Amino acid sequence: MKNRPWRTSRVRFREEVEGADALCSDSAGWKGGSMIGLSRICVLVLGISISFATAAMAGERNVLKALKETKGGVEAGVNYERYNELLAGAKVQIDAYKKGKTINKRFLENATACFSSYENAAVVWKQKMEFRVKGASKIVKEMVKEGKGRPDEIISVLSTKHQEYDNKMKTYWDAAAKELDKALESLK
Repeated sequence: MKNRPWRTSRVRFREEVEGADALCSDSAGWKGGSMIGLSRICVLVLGISISFATAAMAGERNVLKALKETKGGVEAGVNYERYNELLAGAKVQIDAYKKGKTINKRFLENATACFSSYENAAVVWKQKMEFRVKGASKIVKEMVKEGKGRPDEIISVLSTKHQEYDNKMKTYWDAAAKELDKALESLK
């Protein structure tokens, strides 16, 4: 059988089955009968098993790749817009995996938990950005009104608030990294 990349997998599979039939009938000295039928069934079952396993593994690889890209983005310090693009890509891959025929439930639970942690971090990040725009000026006005409007006091309060947001995001990102590790472990 020649290697012809343009051939469809169905044609290649048929050729492999015919090749297995010829091999069994020639080597065993059988011309037809149950041996040929048995070899066809074995090859068919093996082919189906491999195709399902390959499809599931491809889906898992795609999910892992998307989640690892998100983790890499966090570690590289991507901006909010890019972070949300990475999240959208991960969501697409998880949703596609859920629609697959064979699903590793433990892997999916861990991958979904990882994604949820990344999503929660995005919510906190958005709150932090909104605080910069609206909340900070509100706090400054209140502090000035109360007579606590010295620059060092204002900077201290605003820095503390920003640090709270950063700590929340880090907590979610750490949780996501742990769930990603669990997802990887579930494939072993």
